[in-house]
Amino acid sequence: MASLPELKYNPKKREAVVGDLVASLMKDIVEPHKNRLDPLVEAWSETVPRRLRPHCTVKALTGSQLLVRVDSSADMYDLQLCIQDLLKALKRRCPQAGLRTIKLTLR
Repeated sequence: MASLPELKYNPKKREAVVGDLVASLMKDIVEPHKNRLDPLVEAWSETVPRRLRPHCTVKALTGSQLLVRVDSSADMYDLQLCIQDLLKALKRRCPQAGLRTIKLTLR
């Protein structure tokens, strides 16, 4: 993880300091995470069976685990049947994401 910039407290420039900190967080933390997640979301939507697409949503990438929310237990069961094939396809399409597992959770 990138280190945060060292900032000196100045009550008169408090807004500027907070703004700089937020900008730094966005650049160093959020953007790299987004760059890992966006290709996975796109690959997921193209790889998951068409019937299940409207019933599952990629929510997060935590470390090497992709979190996917599913509408119903029936849809979750169907996804579990093909989860290993989905994982292989996502790893092949997005090796830079470092994906190892997919976790399915009900909404």
